[in-house]
Amino acid sequence: MRGLSKGWATHAITALGVAAIVGGFLIAGGPGQGRAERRDDMRRSDLWSLQAQLDCLARERRVLSPMIESTAACPSTPRLSDPATGQAYVVEQIDDENLRLCASFELAPEDPNRPRYAGQAGFDERGCMVMNLPRSQYQPGG
Repeated sequence: MRGLSKGWATHAITALGVAAIVGGFLIAGGPGQGRAERRDDMRRSDLWSLQAQLDCLARERRVLSPMIESTAACPSTPRLSDPATGQAYVVEQIDDENLRLCASFELAPEDPNRPRYAGQAGFDERGCMVMNLPRSQYQPGG
């Protein structure tokens, strides 16, 4: 009789462990979800690096432009394309003070109601952020 109760407890603990593992995958999304999150984090980081380089170049050239290069004053060489897909990041001019930087993200934004373009976290549903650099910051007397 004692052997049966020990066997029952072992099975119950095993079932509880399996349920915890399955529950963890359901909540966290499993390893595929984690890899997609890491790739999206890399894309966000790449766009922030592009933004920093474009900011530096605007101050050097005294004009905000989507042209990205390395110069003596701005020596960074940010990635221009997604290493996971090979797709080029999009940098487009909106006006004299704004550029749009875009990437193709794998996961939907966590909170679609969050503020758009609020600092570095402001990506819209298309995977774009707007870089705002007032003319007064890159043109003397501007």
